[in-house]
Amino acid sequence: MQAAVLRSRCGCTESDQKAWVRDGVLAPISAGFGPGIHAEYDEANVLAAAIALRMKRASVVVSRYAEAFAQLHVWLRARSALEWRRYQVVLTPEGIRFDSANSPLPTDISGFRVGLEGVCATIQDGEQLGQLQLNFGLRLAG
Repeated sequence: MQAAVLRSRCGCTESDQKAWVRDGVLAPISAGFGPGIHAEYDEANVLAAAIALRMKRASVVVSRYAEAFAQLHVWLRARSALEWRRYQVVLTPEGIRFDSANSPLPTDISGFRVGLEGVCATIQDGEQLGQLQLNFGLRLAG
């Protein structure tokens, strides 16, 4: 998906999205080159942008967590998006910790904690393709 779709799905602004790419919070799956080739983003970027937006709204300086977001992208891309909802994460400037959503809140680490179930629920669905009507003109033989 292109940047405009990413922004509409997570609700961030263009300036936030560009700053987060520059800071390493977002990691396009393919870079843009010049005016004709746009960067492409995946679902991991949508989730990362939604988390970054929550952090920004909580007055957290998101760019300080670039290492945590780098680890988040690796973790998300190694798993099915269907699994993401079953985890909570704690982001620190040094990294990220993943725990089952059913686990008690970690007390041995302080950072920005977020349940991925709640984040996934706030992300807007991508464009849904309508079902294509195919007219084959089938008839019973006989």
